[in-house]
Amino acid sequence: EKKYQKKNGLIDESEQDKNKEYLSDEDKTKKDYQCILRDLFLWAILMNRIDMAKVLLVFMENRLCSALIATKILKQYYSIANYGELKKGYEESRNYFEQYAIKCLDKCDDYDAAKACEIILRQNELYGCVTCLQVASDANDKLFLSQPASVQAINNIWYNKLHPEQNNYRHLFALLFGIISLGFFAPAFVHYRESKEVSIEYLILIQF
Repeated sequence: EKKYQKKNGLIDESEQDKNKEYLSDEDKTKKDYQCILRDLFLWAILMNRIDMAKVLLVFMENRLCSALIATKILKQYYSIANYGELKKGYEESRNYFEQYAIKCLDKCDDYDAAKACEIILRQNELYGCVTCLQVASDANDKLFLSQPASVQAINNIWYNKLHPEQNNYRHLFALLFGIISLGFFAPAFVHYRESKEVSIEYLILIQF
């Protein structure tokens, strides 16, 4: 799986990746334990064993991403289920995991807004290096995407190396002048992020 991901550019090979090849037995056991929990959690969701899935979710490390994936699966089940108790149960379960993910994100945002953005953009190795933002977007989870931390993470992706505070007329004029000059005068007028800030966000995107 790792070779496939690196071959298709899903993850970058770094020193951290090389060090993972020499994990201790304790780390390997911990990783295997999380993989088992992931498989059991997905099985419980697919088999509609929601109470079991709720218990398993408590013991997982990537609870936010797991809850979003459960929301995606249950939303698909809800769309194809017949009317009745089954469809109502899918809707209630979907709402539960959706609210679970939102509450987790809100708690992270209250503690540290920057860390909350990092969590959303972090690649989850247990789920094929997918990010929480990608899962929420694929599930069309508008409630999750409308949260302040999600909006900030999307802005960070959109602006990339540009500084996000480009609201006043001076910055807008500088951006326009940079575009007209085909980027030739952009370094002199456009407000960029600090190089250290950009490097930290880049490391966040490629880790795990």
